[in-house]
Amino acid sequence: PFGLTELVYQLLDSNDNVIYYGITERTALERGKEHVASGKKFSKMEVIAEGLSHDQARTLEATKIRGRLEDSVGKYNDFDSVETKLNKSGLLNKNRGRDIDVPGRKYTGDIPVLDSPSKVKGLNCG
Repeated sequence: PFGLTELVYQLLDSNDNVIYYGITERTALERGKEHVASGKKFSKMEVIAEGLSHDQARTLEATKIRGRLEDSVGKYNDFDSVETKLNKSGLLNKNRGRDIDVPGRKYTGDIPVLDSPSKVKGLNCG
């Protein structure tokens, strides 16, 4: 359907730990090649949701990032910057994504995700 063109993906390290969450309107392969070209180090890329609106994708991305921060709360302190908190949580993201804590910023409808992540094929990520 028109307007449902974004996907949410994750990058994983060699131990299958998620190290980055992102969204794109491009194909996963195109976006993955951009990450490789920028020097980002990862072993695998997986799509976790597709055919989403921009609002759905931004909210899912932020929810995943913030979930990791919550799960890693003992690894950082309140005085750390957001980027430091992300790094200590094992993520390469530079920000928390959309500010879903602000009223009206969080997509409140259904956000369909894939039953299991879909590996992006044809990507030479090292």
